Amino acid sequence: SKEVIVKMEDANGSAHYFSIKATRFGEKHIFSFTDITKTMQRSKVLEHEAHYDTLTKIYNRAMLQTLLAQKMQNGNEYQGFVLCIFDIDHFKQVNDTYGHLRGDYVLSYLAQIVTQQIRSSDVFARWGGEEFILIFDTTVEKGLNKIESLRKTIAKTPFEEVEHITCSFGVAYAKESDTPQSLLKRADEALYRAKEGGRDQVCFEECDATKDLKSSPRSA
Repeated sequence: SKEVIVKMEDANGSAHYFSIKATRFGEKHIFSFTDITKTMQRSKVLEHEAHYDTLTKIYNRAMLQTLLAQKMQNGNEYQGFVLCIFDIDHFKQVNDTYGHLRGDYVLSYLAQIVTQQIRSSDVFARWGGEEFILIFDTTVEKGLNKIESLRKTIAKTPFEEVEHITCSFGVAYAKESDTPQSLLKRADEALYRAKEGGRDQVCFEECDATKDLKSSPRSA
């Protein structure tokens, strides 16, 4: 009496989806198969569009908020994690000098660089404009080392026409008493201090930019 959806593959390995219904007919049953492949494919496209940023192909702001809220609801199984907000230094100058199409390229290519440097289990999202968020399930020390490595990789990677860009990073460590808003606020304040300190830096909550990492910050 229930509708069941099944997935089948043809001889070429292509997936097809069918809605199956069973209707009793005397002592027998009649099974009807309805091909809903196009509907399912469209549904997957819509789901992807709802969760991912069109330009950078990473999670969008709405999906990041959903994932962050889930992580903050672990209750007794709560484990801390590192959250990092970072953005591109002087990105307005990129758009003003090279145009918005080149600016879009920088955003897209930056997302590719970061994606290649992190694990599939890490959360990476576009927060808005030239601002991004990373979430690592790790300790403060390991998280900061990973973020510092990302900073260096981005700074030394050439971008077409633009040559090189730098990013500033604000980092906070989640506490059991945190809300998504309080955690984001601390990371955002750390990012502001990294900007004020000369850019191209990693700043952890109340700490001075990159001093704990024993590295020398460079002004952007």
